[in-house]
Parts: sequence; C-alpha cells; structure tokens
Amino acid sequence: MAERQDTRLLGLRGLFIEAQRADDAMAAVVIADEALKLAPNAAWASHAVLGFRCAQGDWNGALAILDGNYTAGMIDKPTYRRQRGVLLTARAMALETENRDLARSSAMEAVKLAPTLVPAAVLAAKFESEAHQVRRAMKIIEAAWAACPHPDLADAYAHVRLGDSALQRLSRIENLAARTRDHVEGALAVARAAIDAAEFGRARAALAPFVDDPTQRVAMLMAELERTEHGDAGKAREWTLRAVRARHDPAWTADGYVSDRWRPISPVTGRLDAFQWQTPVASLPSERNSVIESSEFAEAVLAPPSRPAIPEGLVEPPRAAPAAPVVITPATLQDNEPPRPAEIAAPSAAVETPVEEAVDKPVDKPVDGPVDKAEDNRGVEAAAPPAAEPAPPLQAAAPSEAEAEADPTDEPEPPAEPAKPAETAAAAPTPLFRNRSDLAKPPETPIQAIVPIMRPPDDPGVEDDDQPRDEFAEQIAPKAQAGGWRGFWSRFGG
Repeated sequence: MAERQDTRLLGLRGLFIEAQRADDAMAAVVIADEALKLAPNAAWASHAVLGFRCAQGDWNGALAILDGNYTAGMIDKPTYRRQRGVLLTARAMALETENRDLARSSAMEAVKLAPTLVPAAVLAAKFESEAHQVRRAMKIIEAAWAACPHPDLADAYAHVRLGDSALQRLSRIENLAARTRDHVEGALAVARAAIDAAEFGRARAALAPFVDDPTQRVAMLMAELERTEHGDAGKAREWTLRAVRARHDPAWTADGYVSDRWRPISPVTGRLDAFQWQTPVASLPSERNSVIESSEFAEAVLAPPSRPAIPEGLVEPPRAAPAAPVVITPATLQDNEPPRPAEIAAPSAAVETPVEEAVDKPVDKPVDGPVDKAEDNRGVEAAAPPAAEPAPPLQAAAPSEAEAEADPTDEPEPPAEPAKPAETAAAAPTPLFRNRSDLAKPPETPIQAIVPIMRPPDDPGVEDDDQPRDEFAEQIAPKAQAGGWRGFWSRFGG
C-alpha cells in the first residue's frame, strides 16, 4: 500500500504503527517525516515528528513543525502562542551559557507570547535584571505571580536588584505576597526572607495560619526556625519528623510523572506543554466518607429480579420443620496422638455393663405376664455395641398362667447365661496406615514400638584416628627442615 500513490499515506500509517510496536523509534520518525511531507495536515505524523525534535533538543526544527501546524489550521491561535512560547523558553534555557544574545531574544519573545509561563518569566526577569532594568523585571514577575504563585518567581523577585540587604529583600517579598493574600506560597516566601534577615517573629507570624495542617515545606521552615532562633534541637527534630508525614507541596507534574524542574514536553507521552504546577495525584488525601451517587439506570440494572406473584389459594400454609436430632460427635484425635488408656477401656465397659443389666433385670423383678420377644430382642440389640457381633437374643423364662396360679410362691428360675460370641479367626496384623476416621478407635492388636539401635549409648564407636602405626617410624623417617633462623643455621652449618 505504501508503494501506491492513492494509498501511500495509509500504508505509511500502518508502517509507523508497526515500527512503534517494534520499539524502533528511528524508523517510526523517518516514516512520520515522509508522511508529513506527503500530507502536511496529518496530525499523527506532525505529533510524532514534533515530539522527536523536542526529545533531540532540535528546537529550531520543532518551531518549524509548529509553524506548519498553525499554517495548516491544525491548531488555533491561543494554542499556537502558548506552544511557541514553550519552545522559545526551552531554546533560551539551552542557549543561556552558549549564545546569550539568542537566549535573551528567545526569552523576551516567549514572555510576550505566554506571560503566565513561569520559566519564561523567571528567565526574562533575570536577563532584565542583568541589564539593570529592575522595573521591567519586577513587572514581568508580578504578572506571572498573579496567575500562578511559584517559589521560583519569589526568589527571582527577591534578588531582582543585586546588592540589596536581607531587610530590603524581605520588604520587597512582603509587597509581592500582599498581591495574593492567604496563599501558602506568599507565606513561605515571606518566612524564607524573614529567616535570612533574622526577623524570626515575622517568620512565625507568616507561618502561623499553616502550622495546624502543615505541608512539608512549612514543617521544614519551622524546624529551621526553631534551630536558628532558639537552638532547640529537640523541637527542630520534632518538626522534621512532622515534615516526613506531612502533605506534599505542589510540584511540576505531567501525565503522572513528577519532576523537580520544568520541562517543555512530557517524558511519558511526548506531549508539548504538559507540565503543570500542582499537587501530585498520588499525594492527595483520600475522601473516606465520599459516596458514589447511583443513577436510576444503575439501580435498575443492579436490582434483584422480581418474583412472579402466586395466588393466595395456591400457597400452602407454612409447616413446622422437624427438630433435627442432636448428634454428639466424639473429639477426634490427631494423626500423631496415641490412643488414651481411658478411651481404650471405655468401649469394653460399655459392652459389659448393658449385658449385665439385661441379665440381672429379670432376677430383681419377676415378670408377671408374657414377655414380648420382639421387645426383648430390641432391648438387647440396643445394649450391644455396634462394633461387636450381636449376641443371641435373651429371652426371659415367663411362667405360664397355670403354674402361676398353682404355685404363686415359687420364685422364677434365673435365666441362662448369654452365649459368648465365637472367637474370630487369628487377629490380622495392625496396618501401617489407618484412615483418619479410625484414629479414635482402639487398634485390634497393640502396636509395638520399634527403636532402631545403631550402637549402645555408652559405646563411642571406632575412632578414625586410631590407625596402626609404627613406633620406630619417627626415628627412621628423615627429619623435616626447620624453619626460621634454626633452619638457616642447620642449612648453613650442615
């Protein structure tokens, strides 16, 4: 598409996007420059080339691109004046030490195009002050201060006349701060000049309205004031700690990027005139009690679905839910906890006690009437534990009616002893691993503890150093050469 004349601009746009995805800045700029020559009103190409010129410090090329955008009708006149003032200020700052004449002319033109631009006003006032044009410099700073109070403007206003004393600078700063009353920048400028002039009372009076909720600069000035006036290191340290936790002061911010100095373009997006003097978003306090107002549409979307109405005749009356049986679960043991002796003996006692009671109950109280076999069987089955095999049903020998009438004084014969369950086969060995549900149950066979005995505790073992050695080896073996002065004499004397 880039090779055809009718689709060449569209093809260059696609190649530019692919170069950006590949992080090839040089190729992207070349493609954008070619597209700008083909179509001077292409906004994407103009923005890319302008950002590249500013990043490279080619301010003359950036000014040419900006003039072309204004000629093509891409930007209006106020925007053109503001952006041209930004580019001229950047060129003046770059040429301040190399070409002061061009830097001065650029700063003067920039402050005419953008009088509220803080860097342009500071630089222009500096050049006017060096030329002994104090009144012009003061007017430039006062115009910019009325629009945006800034500490750089206050510093330039204080030193607008070279050779003034600290008291003269304080008086000048107080006049500047009076133009914007109750502003924190004016109070900070007055406090700074008062501390330099050793007027500590005036410094405290200037900072008094902002002490309850100080910013970092206010807290640091209070720390300096305590240290300079009273020499109180404790209070100075306290104010320094408050400065760490205090609110942030305004700073140059662009697209979430915070800088300590002004820059003509944003390093994030390459946008021209992106930096603003404001409090960073990350340091703003959050409103805890703020509530997002809901709209009617959101309430309709988030509302629960409505249920269809049911006729009254079809609605069943509410029924009482049956009471759930109470189940008492025994406490489970841990995997590594051995069964307790009381828990092992408890099941056996539970098995023996019901059977004895079932056997002794007919003896204590004779049965007058016939005994129901089914009820007797249920009683014995309830007494038997669930784990053991059920014992055969016990039947109490009930005397017949004829025998009861014939001999009422005779006592009934005791019932026969319950049959013992048959012994099971040989007990199986205890498994190495059991289920978690079986941990509370006693094992069928006791688990023997196996302690591997590597060596007796009183046997230290065979030491590796006890090797057979020849007691005459030291006498036969050649002696090692002595070191130090002894070795020297042995070698020297033979």
